[in-house]
Amino acid sequence: MEPIAEPRSNTKDPDEVLAQTVASHAGWQIDGQGHIYDKDGVFVSKSLTSAAAVMRELGWFTPRGSEATGINWRQLHGVDDVATAVRHASPRA
Repeated sequence: MEPIAEPRSNTKDPDEVLAQTVASHAGWQIDGQGHIYDKDGVFVSKSLTSAAAVMRELGWFTPRGSEATGINWRQLHGVDDVATAVRHASPRA
C-alpha cells in the first residue's frame, strides 16, 4: 500500500479529486487495486470514486451547481474519525 498523495489542485475538479484531498489529509492509503484503507490499514472503500460519492452525500463538498468546487471543511469539523464516517455511510453491497 502507498500513501494517498494530495492533489495539486481541487478547484473545478471532479469529486474523486476532492476525495483524494480528504484522504490525503486523513493519512489514508491505496493498494494496487485502488482499494482505500485508513492510516491503520483498515478498509475504508473500494475506490476513491466510491468514497467521493459517500463524501458528497455527507455534505463534505460544495453543492453541485456552485461556481467552484471544493471541500466544505466546516462539515468535517467535529468529525472524530473521517474513515469511520465514510465506512458507516457507505452502502452495503
